[in-house]
Parts: sequence; structure tokens; C-alpha cells
Amino acid sequence: MQATCNSQKQFLDVSINYGAALSDHMAFEVSDLRRKLLSQPGFLAEGLCLFGDNAYVNLSFVATPYPNTGSDM
Repeated sequence: MQATCNSQKQFLDVSINYGAALSDHMAFEVSDLRRKLLSQPGFLAEGLCLFGDNAYVNLSFVATPYPNTGSDM
């Protein structure tokens, strides 16, 4: 299951289309949410983005953490 919530903890999208064998990245790549983000200008308010873990890739509408370099800061 992949779910997306807003800052008010309201669900914007929930997908249960794919089983656990499919990676999070691929599930997002083929999701209705990604299709809407790409094809509907204004679907996500200007200046906002989704935050994902390192299973996702950076896009204009998705921010992910920097890769772990293994060094202590």
C-alpha cells in the first residue's frame, strides 16, 4: 500500500494495486498519483512537493534524502 497525506493528515491518494513484491519506486512510477502530477498542471500547488524515502527518485515534485555516505557528521 502507498498512501499520500497532506499537512493536515488527510489522505490525498491511496493505492493498493500492487503486492509487496513490487518495489515502492515502481509502484509510484505506475501510479495514478504520478500520472496526475505529470499531466495535470496545478494538481500540486506551486512550490510544494512530496517527500519520499530513498526508494524514490528526485523529481520536480518529489524530494528524497541524500544518499547515506557512511560518514559521521
